[in-house]
Amino acid sequence: MNIYLRTRGELRHLDYDFLGVAPPRAWWRDYNDVNAAERPSVLAAGDAGGWRLYLGGIPSKRVDTVNTLIVYSVVIEGDGDTSAEDRALAGRLVAAWAAAIAGDITAEPLTDALDAAFPREDVETWLAAKGEEARAAWPQVTARVREVVQALPEPPATEPRAASEGEAEQPGERVSGARTGDASGLPEFPARWIAGVRRPDGRARYLERVTAILGGEPGEAHILNMIAKGADVATLPSPRLAVLIEGSAIGDPATAAGPVPPLTAREEREAGDPKARQAPAEVRGGRPGPVAERAVKVAAALIAAGLLAWVIYRVLRTGTVSDE
Repeated sequence: MNIYLRTRGELRHLDYDFLGVAPPRAWWRDYNDVNAAERPSVLAAGDAGGWRLYLGGIPSKRVDTVNTLIVYSVVIEGDGDTSAEDRALAGRLVAAWAAAIAGDITAEPLTDALDAAFPREDVETWLAAKGEEARAAWPQVTARVREVVQALPEPPATEPRAASEGEAEQPGERVSGARTGDASGLPEFPARWIAGVRRPDGRARYLERVTAILGGEPGEAHILNMIAKGADVATLPSPRLAVLIEGSAIGDPATAAGPVPPLTAREEREAGDPKARQAPAEVRGGRPGPVAERAVKVAAALIAAGLLAWVIYRVLRTGTVSDE
């Protein structure tokens, strides 16, 4: 199992980068259409090549020279040879950060532990390191992240439950398309579903999916901060997809669980093609993502405003729209 840590120094020229060594591929950028990597989020994906996690937006108490909050990102990658102990360590970090994103616990213990493990002097030394010096720092980075996670307090149980006999079920409580329930008393979620991160049932099922991915099961499980509904993630191609809405800027973190629209026939074919996942989310399946849609609307508004300004300028200058 490989662990990578990304952050920045306080000095302007020491911008965000990985300490020591970076992952072979910046795969988390494949999700830029639905997630801002420097804000609180979790990405988990597994396929035939192994599994990978990205935990973004973990706050530091340090700030840069213009008083902007500095954050940490942790990337963990493993495969079928990863030990059960290492898989448990990765799952523990995901559970703790998911609980903090949901507001069930404060992020302060994780923040304080990372700040203590990675003081400014070490961070800035390793950010400036190159070549062999940088590679030599990576084992220290890995060991310190492990120590931080091992020392974290146990995150609170999400305690999912179904309505007891005679208890009214809340509107939207039942998952549309759900199958028969299991021992937890909750309905089993469909293969592709979305819910708010503050929903105990959704987060419990989400952590189950993460555990399955760490165990070698193909699929994706994300906490995303730029989506509001299932249609926003319909182009994510995995047939097994679990998504929680982070909800601080868009969407409702208390949204009841529901299905994500099914894949089109083309997306089903592309789901088995590794190259398809590397394509920008805006063009997968021919459907634009929410960021692409907003960009088109903003561009159209700017063009319209520019044309209006030109007409007003011509009128004020000549007294008529045409001076010919």
